[in-house]
Amino acid sequence: MSLLFALASCDKDNQLETNQESILEKTYELPELLKSEISVDNNMMVFKDKESFDLVISLLETENEEYLTQYFSGKENLSEEELDQQMEADDFNPFLVYDTFEKYHDYNTLRLKLHILEDEWLENTEGLLEEEDPSLYPISQRCASIANFDGEYMIGNTIYRVENDGVVFEILNSDTEALQSIRNGQYCTKLKSSNINIIVHGSELRGANNEAVTRSSCGAKAYWSQDVNWYYKSDHKAECIIDIGWDGYGSAAKAKIKCYKKNWRNKWKRHWRSMGAGIKFNAYDMFNCNIIDYKSDYKDRDWAYYVSTHVYQGLDGMRVMPGEGGGGYFRISGYDDKLLYW
Repeated sequence: MSLLFALASCDKDNQLETNQESILEKTYELPELLKSEISVDNNMMVFKDKESFDLVISLLETENEEYLTQYFSGKENLSEEELDQQMEADDFNPFLVYDTFEKYHDYNTLRLKLHILEDEWLENTEGLLEEEDPSLYPISQRCASIANFDGEYMIGNTIYRVENDGVVFEILNSDTEALQSIRNGQYCTKLKSSNINIIVHGSELRGANNEAVTRSSCGAKAYWSQDVNWYYKSDHKAECIIDIGWDGYGSAAKAKIKCYKKNWRNKWKRHWRSMGAGIKFNAYDMFNCNIIDYKSDYKDRDWAYYVSTHVYQGLDGMRVMPGEGGGGYFRISGYDDKLLYW
């Protein structure tokens, strides 16, 4: 916070603005429901039932949205450069709600791990930022905020473990011994078990180098991730992503856009600007190829470094047909809209 004090001593107006933000951070407290509805056991967040899971996730997202809205209120007329300078002067932490949530429960989430990996990627990458983004993971945005580093969480008597190649273990009847056997690597290559408490989803993805794999009878394919690097200029980049992963207690499709910009040190950093995303596609079920038409809400933000939107399915595995035209649609201020197909 030394920068804040230095700025405050130079200018009275700056002192007012930075103090307001300082007060906002220092006085933030988690709602009681984000404390009482969750327990941590065996290094996993545990929710008593699906209703509790939905309640906590919804409230966590709402708290984050309200915190960001409160900070950006009154800054609508700032240019991008002015906003960057103000955020730096305020030492603004856009992840305060999630950080506070994790600190209260003394728990490190997958969201935090991916955030750190993204920081390291940006710090160590030069040129056009062409290297693979290490923060991509086959899990929905909201589940990353409660899963542990290995993609594990528990709802009722069911444990979920979402691995980074898209394979999902669903462990019934609170069978922690089965979980430990999976943690020990017993099912790394052979995804079959005599234990009736272990259900495996997405087993066709194991060993497929994260590429689309055909399994359903009509040839529809399961994607855990597909991303396109969309370059604007030498010092700007937006990354558009569509993927099918796991959410809560079923599969989910996601459209996400992230924006980066080079700073004065020639390093990439997250860049805040106006953007939006949505997703629309036909999904096929695993075996009889029934088609379900999916369309998400279109999410639009005035100031963000990413926007993410989902559609959820409570069954095993969405499958999509390449070439049908379904996928994500994206907007970012100052540039043409972008479509990304499966």
